[in-house]
Amino acid sequence: PTYQDVEGLAIFGAERGRAGTELKVMGAVETKLPQFFTKGVGDFHYPHEWGVDTLPLGNEDLSFALGKDGSTRRKLARASGCILEYVGNVAYMAGTVPERRRARDYLTWLMRQRLGPVTVDFAGRDDMLVVDIPDQMRGMTKASALRDVEKETGTFCFFQGDNSTSNALLVCGHQQEDRAHAQHILQDLLVRGASRPKPRRRVDGPIPANVRRTGSDDSDHAPERPKPRLRVNYDGAPGPSARDEQSSDESDSGSHTGSESDRSSQSDDDARSPAAAPQTRVGGFIPRGRQWASEDSGSGSDEEIVPYWRGGGTKF
Repeated sequence: PTYQDVEGLAIFGAERGRAGTELKVMGAVETKLPQFFTKGVGDFHYPHEWGVDTLPLGNEDLSFALGKDGSTRRKLARASGCILEYVGNVAYMAGTVPERRRARDYLTWLMRQRLGPVTVDFAGRDDMLVVDIPDQMRGMTKASALRDVEKETGTFCFFQGDNSTSNALLVCGHQQEDRAHAQHILQDLLVRGASRPKPRRRVDGPIPANVRRTGSDDSDHAPERPKPRLRVNYDGAPGPSARDEQSSDESDSGSHTGSESDRSSQSDDDARSPAAAPQTRVGGFIPRGRQWASEDSGSGSDEEIVPYWRGGGTKF
């Protein structure tokens, strides 16, 4: 579209507020109409006290400089004290000359972290603080811990040189109280890390006989004796346990006499005789009984009447 196809937007307020609103509107329009504002825009330094600088970014640099939900952009803007907005792939920095210089430096150092170690000449800078981190405490200043410090204090923190070997942690910010707050939090992390007890080493393999575990007792490791299980007869009455039954079988094995036919006939008579014991309810049901034809008709037939549920089998 041409300028004849657009309408003007009037923004009222203080100079800093108007500049921030203008950049946000430009970013929203650029999203719908790419290259509407950024066509032909390059690296530009505005020479006057108040103004806007621009710095083009690549696609990968833009994603890295934006962060999740714009968190990295807000972090750099708060630490530098400059208005920082991304319009398309161009970073717009609005503010005074020192504010724009800090925003450009912080953004440049952030982009260089993607490629390798970053070394900064901080001599003569009044927006930077160096915190010495001992080697044994480097685990307390991981990236996640530094991000929390940055979010709480409004600073920009990174290691000077190689992250794996450097002991100089740079804390950047335009306000001295923010840098002091970040230093206090970092020192507190180091103190808590130094006072934290070291974890005990795990010993693999069997424990020597002369080593005794703390709080343990030999009686605690003694195996429990199995409890005897009860058997339930068909009529619901608890029968003898397996152990008692075995002992009774062994004791009676030598006392029984008589022929095999006598024992079989005696077992048949016992099976046909009606149960005299009162019925016991098991699990809410009356157990099923068996009736023979000889019980009802007085005949000597061994045929079994169709089984039925004595008492109705009603659950209560």
